[in-house]
Amino acid sequence: MRILHLITRSEPGGGQTIASILAGGAGSAGHEVAIAYGPEGNGEAWANLDPAIERILLPNLRRSISPARDLRALGEISRLCASWKPDILHLHTSKAAALGRLAGGIDRRRIVYTMHGYDQLKTANRKLLHIDKALRKRCGAVVAVSRRDRDAMNRDGYEALYIPNGVGESSGSLKLGNPAAKAMRAARSKGMTIALAVARDAPPKRVDILRVAARMLEGYVEIFWIGGLPTPQDPPNFNAMGALPNATAYLGLADIFLLASEHEGMPVSLLEAFSAGLPVVASGVGGIPELLGLTALDPERALPERTVKTPYGYIVRNEVIAFADAIADLASNHRFREEAGKEARLAWQREYSAALMVERYGALYDRIRDQR
Repeated sequence: MRILHLITRSEPGGGQTIASILAGGAGSAGHEVAIAYGPEGNGEAWANLDPAIERILLPNLRRSISPARDLRALGEISRLCASWKPDILHLHTSKAAALGRLAGGIDRRRIVYTMHGYDQLKTANRKLLHIDKALRKRCGAVVAVSRRDRDAMNRDGYEALYIPNGVGESSGSLKLGNPAAKAMRAARSKGMTIALAVARDAPPKRVDILRVAARMLEGYVEIFWIGGLPTPQDPPNFNAMGALPNATAYLGLADIFLLASEHEGMPVSLLEAFSAGLPVVASGVGGIPELLGLTALDPERALPERTVKTPYGYIVRNEVIAFADAIADLASNHRFREEAGKEARLAWQREYSAALMVERYGALYDRIRDQR
């Protein structure tokens, strides 16, 4: 089978990680696979991808809306589909999905579109929301990454399927003398609990909440953040380490994983923390409550309490005190912290592994390829 993935940007991120895992998994299974993408990100997300996976740069595919440039990008995609002749065109991110469903050169019934976060489309990418809805039937399958997104999308007229995201085993080696790893180990040697956040320094992430929460935890918790730079106002126990390669390698040095965000689909960073056996403290938005076991939560309402304890850690409101209280409890409650980490690891093995995700999408590819 020939499988072509199309995504707008190629900097590290959740959608890019999923596309990379799916491409690598299909390639390992003997399929011919390519990833087509725009110039934003310079292909950084594909740094660890098997060289056998073809990379195709589309110069005019950009996130911002520009009618003239978007028309050129549409032409690039149409010509690529006509020449590469994919059996499956798999679309990721709203801009690529819009152009991919309008492009020629492929039977639309053989297009798969993964919506990596419906809340993001409704808030950050509202200009594309109406276009996305208008094109919702111009493909063979629309995939939601959480049950919450699936239900919301279907209420809005989609016919979405649910396939959860999946990630591989958390791994990676750190060079001797690595400054960030050295700082984390030094904090541990002083008896500190190590809390780690991995997030871009941009919306919808709320690293500002973690910065302030750190001040309330001085003396027994050190927060380390991979993704941004320090500011003069940072408390002494908040360590901004910049954008580091191979961020998953640092999970093994942490006791707790943190994610503060305004909206999420099924965040890859939390799945990676689950794989590493870490308990989590995360915002109660998007698919996060579902991932952490709070299946009874009404998706249209706020958390019933400031902090909600789950088998995997805590779901919290986007409030400083909520994050600080949850982190403090995990720092002091060693037994619960250990049990929550074990439960997270089991959940990853049971439902959120890369192998399971590749298998589920493979079955979907087979089904829509063979339909008449």
